[in-house]
Amino acid sequence: MTTPPPSRRSLPLRTNRKLRQRRPISAHLPALRDIGHSFSTGARRVAPWALGITVIALLVLLGSIVRSWALSSPRFALKDVVVAGNARVTREEILRLAGLLPGTNIFAIALDEVERDVGANSWVAEVTAVRRLPDRIAIKVTERTAAALVLLEAPYLADADGEIFRRARTDTGEADGPIIVTGIGRELWLREPTVGSAIVREAIRTAELWRSVGDRPDVGEIHVAYAGLTLFARDIGTLFAVIKKTIKPSTR
Repeated sequence: MTTPPPSRRSLPLRTNRKLRQRRPISAHLPALRDIGHSFSTGARRVAPWALGITVIALLVLLGSIVRSWALSSPRFALKDVVVAGNARVTREEILRLAGLLPGTNIFAIALDEVERDVGANSWVAEVTAVRRLPDRIAIKVTERTAAALVLLEAPYLADADGEIFRRARTDTGEADGPIIVTGIGRELWLREPTVGSAIVREAIRTAELWRSVGDRPDVGEIHVAYAGLTLFARDIGTLFAVIKKTIKPSTR
């Protein structure tokens, strides 16, 4: 009679100590308390950035809305242009150069272009254009002062620095008043304009020094030559002084 093999259940279970024992999945997961703490810490770190981005986005949106309203509102339609500082250049000429049309939205006007166009007039040394809410543009100009009338075949006006800035119009009285500087060749001026400007500047300073001493006749003309400067009285054109000096103009 054959004896049946023993049942597996009846066999004693032996644990292989060399193998790692399987742990439940829950043992590998962080505790809920740790998850909550990590989330809370991360949220506190991100919150300022998120708030800042939200505020910036709202400001950009608000700015876009305000800009759209300002560009379309009839409240900001141009009604008047205020001009100041002009003497030689008429208000009409400045307005023509600026090209500003009534009814134009003042925020749609490029002020830098207005300054550039008005500054194209040779009498204008500086120009500033600003908006005056709600419906005005103010233009302030600083004009050049003619300190000398330089004869280079044709008459040209020069400022106190000896820089020629326009051809003089004798029919409008532009040539009246400044001292006349003669003796500078046109070829010299075209070839070396900085030297020409320095010579004119020297003549202007000489006239100022002459006038600084009391009871001297006013200077009407200064003739420039290599030997020196010759001064002529205004109106009567009488030669009354010859300044012997070697002209070494500064070309600053």
